[in-house]
Amino acid sequence: MEKVMIYATPSEIAEGLRLFMAEHQKPTPEKLEIDLSEKLIRRDAAKFLGVSYTTMYNWLKVGILKEHGHARKKYFLRSELIEAMRNNS
Repeated sequence: MEKVMIYATPSEIAEGLRLFMAEHQKPTPEKLEIDLSEKLIRRDAAKFLGVSYTTMYNWLKVGILKEHGHARKKYFLRSELIEAMRNNS
């Protein structure tokens, strides 16, 4: 096997690495996973909105808020709470 020396400046190496990474980077699906810091349990969601738990329950019944999860593991998404308040203010 023949040995080869390549002379390159740091900026040329950096540009080559950028091109390599762009070609070999896996496409990431948009918002496939929910940011865990965005999930709020019922109590925290009521506190975040500044309303009582009863008010929040009534908003759920009429469709102002949307709850995720199942059984006893229900949660709200912070971005959806903000959007609901913008739409219903």
